[in-house]
Amino acid sequence: MAWVTKTKKKTHKYNFNNVSVGFYNDKRWKLLRNSYIKHNPLCERCLALYDKVTEAQHVHHIIPFLTGQTDMDKWMLFLDSQNLMSVCAECHRAIHRELEQNEGGHDIF
Repeated sequence: MAWVTKTKKKTHKYNFNNVSVGFYNDKRWKLLRNSYIKHNPLCERCLALYDKVTEAQHVHHIIPFLTGQTDMDKWMLFLDSQNLMSVCAECHRAIHRELEQNEGGHDIF
């Protein structure tokens, strides 16, 4: 019998797949996200770094909410509109790549 070795799926440092599901399914988040992107429809990173106008598809948490020490800290970061930025898909991927390279350090752009 041949054995197949499966490659281990890469997991994010903050384990977004399991922990964050409850956060992103919360009604308060959905309302906040929709309101934020409606009022900030352009990618804030593209505007700031490249002076380029790009439609935003994602709302990114500037300080990763899972860095909070307690559940209350996490919720405060998660639902803080001052901790959000609208970004295009390309910038969102770039930000998360940069975060992983910097061991999850905080980012603004």
